[in-house]
Amino acid sequence: MRPAQLDKHVVREATALLRKTGRLLGRSGKLADRASLVAARDELETALAAGDLALTRRLLPLLDGLLDAEHAAMPVSFARELFEAVGTALTVAILLRLFVVEAFKIPSSSMIPTREIGDYLFVNKFVYGPRVPFTDTRLFDLRAPARGEVVVFNYPCDGRNFIKRVVALPGDTVEMRCSKLYVNGEAIPQLRQDGVCEFYDTSEFGRDDCMRVSDSWSRCPCTRYREKLGDVVYDTNYDAGRLDAPTEPYISLSSDFPALPHAAPAASTPARFQCTEQRKGVDVVTKDRGVIGTYEPAAQVSEDPCGPRYHYKVPPGHVFAMGDNRDHSNDSRFWGPVPFAAIKGKAIFVFWSRGEPSGLRLERFGQFIH
Repeated sequence: MRPAQLDKHVVREATALLRKTGRLLGRSGKLADRASLVAARDELETALAAGDLALTRRLLPLLDGLLDAEHAAMPVSFARELFEAVGTALTVAILLRLFVVEAFKIPSSSMIPTREIGDYLFVNKFVYGPRVPFTDTRLFDLRAPARGEVVVFNYPCDGRNFIKRVVALPGDTVEMRCSKLYVNGEAIPQLRQDGVCEFYDTSEFGRDDCMRVSDSWSRCPCTRYREKLGDVVYDTNYDAGRLDAPTEPYISLSSDFPALPHAAPAASTPARFQCTEQRKGVDVVTKDRGVIGTYEPAAQVSEDPCGPRYHYKVPPGHVFAMGDNRDHSNDSRFWGPVPFAAIKGKAIFVFWSRGEPSGLRLERFGQFIH
């Protein structure tokens, strides 16, 4: 440091130290050695006022040491220690909640069997890049979501937290024919799982094949398949009537996608998505999201209802998200793709679970989400 810079630094240090000393002396209460503190302050003030920087440098350590001794001798009340500890803990918790990790409760059956109603899980909010609190703006981007990852996002229709699995990325094509998922024209591998398949739901009382087991819950049959999307292996549920024999395709009008007429368009067609909700048994449009992406014809249109007809192409900056309970999931097939900016984070693991059939479900605690 050059002499001129050193002199300015000494002046700044001395001025700051004198301010601290003044604040301490101005407090009511007994000091351990007030007289020495006052004398050291006066000496430093005199040297600084006279421009004697050499003396000022020598006096700085003396006054600094006296201040440290006074602070060390001051008794700290239990209330102040508790306040500082709680304040620090709350500050850290709020920062973690805003930028790093957040708790989320599974409210519906759309992700069964991967996640059950009543599962509480942690979401990694940092993995894709932290967002500015209460906005869709990211401070910086780390990476984009990958196929197969389970993400929590703001539902494009009303901003609620939704959880789904990313099945397609920008530029991918998506279709569901005869209740089977195709990405970029390739069927996602499926293996039917043996054994009894059933799940508990809170909103399926109107289904003929569900059995009501309490005032709040019903038990519904299903068919379970193990799928592999990239390197991610996970289980999916379909209605109990689904068949995997090619000669007897199970065509689910509610889950097949795109829901266009059989005659495929000759060229790309704008894909328009709307948000709807049931009011007195009638679908009512609550929000028009407009045109997002396109529907495109297959290279060779098939007359087979389960053959290639048309598909949806995911636009830049979006992902296509679906629930693992395929025949009972309100997802991108109905209201369109999810913008990157709306994604809050990646689901990590379950830290608490409570619901049917056993109440507290200890076996689910600590389960990582795949």
